[in-house]
Amino acid sequence: MPDQKGDSFEYVRLTKNLLPEAMEVIRTSFWPSENMSVAMGLSKHPELFPYMDPIVLGAAKDGVSIVALDKATGKIAGVLINKFAGEKDHALTYDKQLESSQGLIIKNYLEYLTNLEEKMLEHCKGQTSFEIFLCGVRPEYRKRGIGTKLHEEAVELAKKLKNGEASRIPVDDDPLENIVPEIITDICTTKVTQKMSQDLNFTIGSRVDYDSLIFQGESLSAKVPNGTRSITLNYFKL
Repeated sequence: MPDQKGDSFEYVRLTKNLLPEAMEVIRTSFWPSENMSVAMGLSKHPELFPYMDPIVLGAAKDGVSIVALDKATGKIAGVLINKFAGEKDHALTYDKQLESSQGLIIKNYLEYLTNLEEKMLEHCKGQTSFEIFLCGVRPEYRKRGIGTKLHEEAVELAKKLKNGEASRIPVDDDPLENIVPEIITDICTTKVTQKMSQDLNFTIGSRVDYDSLIFQGESLSAKVPNGTRSITLNYFKL
């Protein structure tokens, strides 16, 4: 059930103190259920999730991520990792000691992610992009509107950054200079996130059919859960 009262959760910026728990939420709540992760078999290998930490941490260091806190317990219920697109690429950071099949999963996942972000940047046309990157909600907190609210908060934060009403918050000891976003981007791999984006009046820039994505000789379309047929590359001009 959605949070009818709207007061069970507090939506706050990700800080250094909250970072370790936020990383744990992504490991346990994003990688096990995200469509690309499921289709490529990454979700079946929780021992590989820590190898994905560098791309999550790299994005979190941009200082614009948001968490939902359970007011009753102080526990993080959901996390939305945001970043500035184009600031960095996703280095292939997997351990060379991994079995070849496991390393291939990570390598291909990161390559597909990088390719999707490159396609998304084409719609930015040189504009500074605030990217909604990874969203994870703990299973026990799902179907309470947290993911939707996190996305709404991200849009409001991007608007405030543009208008000089907010600034980036470091999650480590490195200072951050302010960046003014001109456009918000969102790569939506599931029907749920596509609906969130649509409800927030994002424009669909293009689609990438799962039929066109091949891994180990097979199309990902047959392995994607929930009947999602394509990935949408969406944007919102500020």
